[in-house]
Amino acid sequence: MIKQTKVKIPASNSKSFTDSVLDNRNMPKHELFGNMSCVEPPQNMLGVIVGGAVAMEHMERKHKIGFSIDYDYDGMSCGVVAALSMRKLGYTNFYLANNTRSMGFGLNRQTVDMMLKEHPDTKLIITADNGIVAFDAVDYANSLGIDVIITDHHLPDETGRLPNAKAIIDPHQAGETCSFKDLCGTGVLYKFMSYIFYLLGRDPRELYDVLDHVAAATVADVVPLRGENRWIFAEGIEVMNRGGKPLWEAFKKENASMSIFKGNNDQDKYNNDFTSKTIGYFIGPCINACSRMSGDIKEPLDVFLNTSDENMQEAVHHLVKVNEIRKTIQKCRCNEAMYLTKDCDDRFLVIDMPACEEGIVGLVAGRLCNSYYRPTIVLSKDEHGNWKGSGRSIVGVHIKEMLDIVNKKHPDVLIAYGGHSQACGLTVRDGKVDVLRKALNDYCNENFAEELFNEVITVDYVMSSPSEIPRLYAEQLAMEPFGCEFPEPVVMTTFKPNAVFPLKNGTHLKFLYRGMELLCWNCGHHLNGKDPAKIVEVTVVGNLDSNSTMNCNPELLQLKFAD
Repeated sequence: MIKQTKVKIPASNSKSFTDSVLDNRNMPKHELFGNMSCVEPPQNMLGVIVGGAVAMEHMERKHKIGFSIDYDYDGMSCGVVAALSMRKLGYTNFYLANNTRSMGFGLNRQTVDMMLKEHPDTKLIITADNGIVAFDAVDYANSLGIDVIITDHHLPDETGRLPNAKAIIDPHQAGETCSFKDLCGTGVLYKFMSYIFYLLGRDPRELYDVLDHVAAATVADVVPLRGENRWIFAEGIEVMNRGGKPLWEAFKKENASMSIFKGNNDQDKYNNDFTSKTIGYFIGPCINACSRMSGDIKEPLDVFLNTSDENMQEAVHHLVKVNEIRKTIQKCRCNEAMYLTKDCDDRFLVIDMPACEEGIVGLVAGRLCNSYYRPTIVLSKDEHGNWKGSGRSIVGVHIKEMLDIVNKKHPDVLIAYGGHSQACGLTVRDGKVDVLRKALNDYCNENFAEELFNEVITVDYVMSSPSEIPRLYAEQLAMEPFGCEFPEPVVMTTFKPNAVFPLKNGTHLKFLYRGMELLCWNCGHHLNGKDPAKIVEVTVVGNLDSNSTMNCNPELLQLKFAD
């Protein structure tokens, strides 16, 4: 299978670089340059006022409060924000209860039993990043005399049914009137804790000190980087970059030799600031690797809650090493999946890999989705003999809605599933994978045009030469953060290189132009055995990586050789 990619090039640079980027993403300038003063008050969110009253009643009685969190980055950050907030309030009668992969996602009876076994005097459970479909678990907790407040950001049950909790705070629930609904789980919990501070007569701005964790979770959980998420990120990344927190200093030192930090020497790399890319490509994967490899988030949670220098560097180093192991396993599984699909022409890929690690299937699905530009589900065998996996999708194919359609037409195929437009998790009954594959592809063939499965890359700006990189990169930094629904700018340029260097036995190419480095990974095949010294013109499309470097798309590289 070969991915089809089309490039949309502007006829001219009639707009500034920044204006072109904003227009291509339908973002008004006021959204780009907002700040925390633009964030809507938490009490405007449905359930916050009621939840605040319930929490205050328990806190006034000094009741034991348990926070139920999940085992990904967003769930861990919820735990960090909860603990740091309660510490600031001087409330010590609380604890964190993190689910593990073996327990399953979200609050359930097993979670409640675990919490009561360790803390039998629990009177209030506050969920964070989960709970919106925990019908049975909430009823079970209620039957034991335990109140439940749900804070979540996932989609409710498609029927609109909600758990019987004392309060539900989820911007996606029916009747919600708040202006911004795309917060991550940590963002929802942060707003709720801000309201608790307000009720206790404390300045909610005291919690700005935990916005670094909210910002990191916002990027790592891949929620849209629009509106309030941008303004929260701006304040949070400032907290990360101002220094003084051993956690972030340790991560910066650990990452100093990696390509995300660019500079002329190691000290430059170390002094460089964190960006959304640092979080998305380094910090986030290090935390999620623990969840993927062990199914538990306790180790990074303990590291993030440690506020002292003691053993911090060693602890962060270990998180990085776990991620390196994850990357090795992922590479092997991706190679295996690419081999299995090399002759496949399906519009919707459903790949069964019986031995693939449960924590890796989503990453493999993402790799295939990006490589082929096809919605993809990767499944592995679970302990019950069924197929459990994850899916990733492309623009225009809502993967959760497609699973809804399959479930209605074939109710015996899916045991459980959930997700949103671009990602899903699911369990498929053994013997039904082929039925799922056929149903998804039949729907794609009947309802989607072929053009939908061709990737379209829109060039934001055509540079006259690579000499424009420093100026454009400075503008790009002012548009941070980049990620979901606000991708990095795409630039294009044609130039005559001063020198060309094949890297790693010709696998990659590096082009030099007046001090600029334009790197093109996995593009050595474009040489076709020709002498790189005879290249007289290069056309590249890609992203700015620093004030002197650009990463180029290997599929769109064009080389012109001297006769």
